[in-house]
Amino acid sequence: MIVHRPEQKYNLIPTSGSDFHQAEDCAKGGMILKQPVSHIKEFIQILKTDSPELIQA
Repeated sequence: MIVHRPEQKYNLIPTSGSDFHQAEDCAKGGMILKQPVSHIKEFIQILKTDSPELIQA
């Protein structure tokens, strides 16, 4: 099976997130960071310098 990785082709930072409409779909995506984030600039810096673990259920 071929898996296309657009983040590599277009030099993007991979992220993961989700919304849900039924309880069984809760927490099927997201990111695990090494430290808490209190400002968007911190979040951007973490994305650029660390490699957060992506939740992909």
